[in-house]
Amino acid sequence: MKQSAVIVCDIGKTNAKICAVASDGNILYANERNFTSCSGPPYTHLDVTGIWAWLISELQQCAPKFAINKIIPSAHGATCALIDDADLVLPVLDYEDSGPDQCEDVYAQIRPPFTETLSPPLPGGLNYGRGIFWIAQTYPDQFAQVRNILNYAQYWSYKLSGAVAGEISSIGSHSDLWAPKAQTYSSLVGKMNWQHLFPAPRKADEVLATIHPDVARDTGLDITCQVLCGIHDSNATLLPWLDRPQPFTLSSTGTWIINLAVGSSLDGLVPEFDCAANVSMHGTPIASSRWMGGREFANLTAGQDVTCDFDALRECINLDAMYLPPQGGQGGPFQHCVPSRNVNLTKLTPQLLASAATLYCAMVQDYCLDLSSPEGPIIVTGPFAGNELFLGTLATLRANQQIWACPGMTGSASGAAYLAYPDLGAPQLSQITPFADDNVLQQYRQLWRQRARA
Repeated sequence: MKQSAVIVCDIGKTNAKICAVASDGNILYANERNFTSCSGPPYTHLDVTGIWAWLISELQQCAPKFAINKIIPSAHGATCALIDDADLVLPVLDYEDSGPDQCEDVYAQIRPPFTETLSPPLPGGLNYGRGIFWIAQTYPDQFAQVRNILNYAQYWSYKLSGAVAGEISSIGSHSDLWAPKAQTYSSLVGKMNWQHLFPAPRKADEVLATIHPDVARDTGLDITCQVLCGIHDSNATLLPWLDRPQPFTLSSTGTWIINLAVGSSLDGLVPEFDCAANVSMHGTPIASSRWMGGREFANLTAGQDVTCDFDALRECINLDAMYLPPQGGQGGPFQHCVPSRNVNLTKLTPQLLASAATLYCAMVQDYCLDLSSPEGPIIVTGPFAGNELFLGTLATLRANQQIWACPGMTGSASGAAYLAYPDLGAPQLSQITPFADDNVLQQYRQLWRQRARA
């Protein structure tokens, strides 16, 4: 007899993942693949054709092994799909494409104020309201054919079931399209007469439909398998922790590091530093800061797994070796600074360079936490939860806050499973011990911040 499981389809900016998860939270099967964007025409766009073919292939692998009763999509934000009655009208815009920058002067005249949307002005298509505006202005004939604008997670639930839906954690992710305090669409939607293009929001854990007959045929899944509405990936990572005492911060790490400060005030958010309010699946606005930590760390280490320790880190400090922001990412509090203004790095060994890269990530993360999360414990999930040097440095810098790591949790994929299994309980945490530091890290931080903001 096959074991029961739900499938999580977690579509990240860098990797797509699929997991079969049992009712006790145990991951029975997992696989992932990297997908690169397509250069165009008509603009840089996501390889949804390749992702879909891979998902069908993975579901074919899972169907004979497990009794699959639900599929849960999770996907990154700042992305939408423009569809007619069949499928895409235009390719899915990659938010790193610079096309939307061309319309900024016009768009700035209609962009709702930060006080309404809690959505900061961002480059490219990171405000996907601006991305939609640019597409509508640049490709008016194609845009006239659009019948529904779907958040990226709900595009995958549509592909799996044929049902269209909105969802607030996805559209509430710095889109300019949602007013978090009013819990409704922003004034931008009315100004552009787009109301009819956005399907009514549904709960992330709501069953939209059973799988489409074509999907059942192509995968071997039972036709009764249900498709849930789905969720924004960072908000999926938050699900296991929502019952914790507040305030606390969840640092969800991956291509982006998103700091979700649950229970913190929204009043001090600085839009110029890429602070925003994300929106939980229940509609609650959550103060947040973010930066492209995984991307920048990969750029600095060139993908090499170089072991580094506290001795190497201390040598970097003694040599006054610093990476300064930004280092090849988008957004974040240093997005307007001159890139790669590095100090004393030219003669460092690979191990010391890896230590300097880890120091850099801890410094930027510490700065971002100051912007959104000055109080309460901090929980780190995702890839950086396994980087002991990063965690120890962060714990030393923020000795007034407890730092906890959850290295066994596969981020948004594990979190999304809570939509099907809400009673799983929170995963195990490990508290991080600060280094026996004699103020050298604090002194390094002070100098690093002076140079970073110079």
